[in-house]
Amino acid sequence: MEDCKAVFILECLVSHQIFCSTVDFLKLIISRSSIERNAITIYERIFFVLNLWMDLLPSHFIVEVDKIKEIFNNWKLTMKEQFQSNFSLIEAKLNDLNETPAARLLPNFENSPLPAFMSKINGIDLLDIEPVELARQITLINEQFYIKIVPFEFLNKVFEIPKFTFNNLTNNITFNQQLNQWVKTQILSELSLQRRSKLLAKFINTVQHLISLKNLNSAQIIIKALKALPVASLRKTWILLPSPSKEYFENTNFEEILSNDDILNEPSIPVLENLLNEVSRMKQLDPNFMEKTEFIPIQKTRKFARIALKILKTQTLAYNFFFCREILSFIFNSKIVDDDQELIKFSQYVEQENTKSKVKMPEKLHKINSFKGDSTYSEKIKKKSTADIQKSKSDLQNQFSYIQQKKKSLGASIPNEHLPTTSLGVPYRVYAELIDKQIKLINLQSSMKIEQLTKLFNTFQSELNSIKDETCQEFNLIKQNLQQDIIDIEQHYQDKQPKLPKPTTT
Repeated sequence: MEDCKAVFILECLVSHQIFCSTVDFLKLIISRSSIERNAITIYERIFFVLNLWMDLLPSHFIVEVDKIKEIFNNWKLTMKEQFQSNFSLIEAKLNDLNETPAARLLPNFENSPLPAFMSKINGIDLLDIEPVELARQITLINEQFYIKIVPFEFLNKVFEIPKFTFNNLTNNITFNQQLNQWVKTQILSELSLQRRSKLLAKFINTVQHLISLKNLNSAQIIIKALKALPVASLRKTWILLPSPSKEYFENTNFEEILSNDDILNEPSIPVLENLLNEVSRMKQLDPNFMEKTEFIPIQKTRKFARIALKILKTQTLAYNFFFCREILSFIFNSKIVDDDQELIKFSQYVEQENTKSKVKMPEKLHKINSFKGDSTYSEKIKKKSTADIQKSKSDLQNQFSYIQQKKKSLGASIPNEHLPTTSLGVPYRVYAELIDKQIKLINLQSSMKIEQLTKLFNTFQSELNSIKDETCQEFNLIKQNLQQDIIDIEQHYQDKQPKLPKPTTT
């Protein structure tokens, strides 16, 4: 990407979407192969462009993948034999095309941190979730929306292009709005002044961790929620806020931090609002930017291409955290009030003075607190959190050791931490996610010998057979998923010899 030629080509590839479809542009590039003069040089350039295009802009190919495969197959029929080997690489990439390429996992595969577990498992309480883990889970959710955005969607949003159908950017904006309202609802629906102040500190600490994780988008959303009128008017709550949290929130120049768009070689999520503002400034400077002209306005399109490159670079690397289902379940099952006027009523009620003219509890606030105190809901959460409590600690430690050995055998490593004992079901999910990453890694290792793969397959099968506990419903589901993964590996390598053995049921 640092190569000037690659950057220039990528700018052109991004800009072409303004004027024609991916299929039409692909046909134009391939048509150059019919030029006889300097055929070798031309083919090398075509393959260079196509490789770069498919590596960094896979979303361009996903929409019309069948048409694109047909174009490549027709091109292959007319291609000289000396170029067939280069074409096979392009063909392999097209067959393995995915909206979020497995290659995103590789740079951060090593040293995946284990989740910072909750201090209690008797139900779910936001105050029991470590701020660093809350920041990680919010980041993982945000990442799922952000990496799917096609850069051209920003033009569509600002210039209101009706024919453009992708809605990934819209989904990300919706996530931002929901996160903002969720934070405000969590604070304002808490009736206890002390707990409300602790929640405020919790979110401020979460902002610190989000910034350190380079998830500036989610950090900005939470900061906005804390500065919004319903939360900002909680005078008593802010007075009780611990000094370190208060000093950090009041003295930190968030505007400078959030406006920093330097792209580092690490996972990051820029502020979505800043990117939209950049495109909006383009519209202000040239309202006719999107109008078709006789010639392609290179200088115009390069302005947007630079923004698109910023987006693509930050989408390249993946965060290496594990999803924690308890926290995700808590976030997604929480009640959200999306009306700020209603939240202002919450604020007035929870901090009212003890006067004769007492403010009546808002109906929605009553419903939320009834939901929190619902014994059936609490029992369900508790039962889900302790589903694996009968599994012995020694067996779990063996599973954890197996994970370490397996990652070590693949040239990776994980922190030498003790197995968490607060939520005994979680190590199984860690195990399952590691295996899933290993499978993706193996699929990328085209040089791996079939004997090695067979050996790894047998190890997986042996591990599945050694698990005897049939009482854990959740783990049985993971077990089935692993067996399906094994079948998928076999299917992927079915054209190779020797064939992998089929997994046996346990």
